[in-house]
Amino acid sequence: MTRPIPRPRAVLRLAAFLLLLLAASAAPGEPARADRRVAGGAPPTRQETVEKMMQILARPEYAGSEEDEEGFLLIMANLLSDLVDAVKRLRQDNRLLYWSIVGWLAATLLAIVGHVAWTVWKGTSAGRPQGGGRAALLDPALATRAGRDPDRMLARAEEAADAGRLAEAVPWLYLALLFRMERAGRL
Repeated sequence: MTRPIPRPRAVLRLAAFLLLLLAASAAPGEPARADRRVAGGAPPTRQETVEKMMQILARPEYAGSEEDEEGFLLIMANLLSDLVDAVKRLRQDNRLLYWSIVGWLAATLLAIVGHVAWTVWKGTSAGRPQGGGRAALLDPALATRAGRDPDRMLARAEEAADAGRLAEAVPWLYLALLFRMERAGRL
């Protein structure tokens, strides 16, 4: 039967009670070890601090439960280890199933590597569209105060959205929002 783990508030009360008992048990002529700084003494040494911490952490309330608890990652690691062991046993028990699993894993790895390579190749070799997206944002009129008119930008966004170029409309909407906030003094 396991003991219930004390709540943090109960542990703090117990620690405070123990400190009071420790202070009360000190001889009246000499200050307690905890009070030696108040009495003008030196602070505790690193060795004393470590010993006290080890003494506190050795108490039963900090020991945790005595059941064999496992965390999620440990359980998953054990399941993966069991799976690998089962596949290793398949090599002797059922060679056809073993080689089917190995072939499936190799094909999956090949498909993933191929897809990544294809994605990188398409991403780097594809040129930017001439009239779309960012090319419209490089409009030299944006450098002038009249070119930064939010109403003009909203009109461009509506024009792009009506033409079905939503990816081009979104930056114009965002710019219209920013310049409208700037004129309102919010940026």
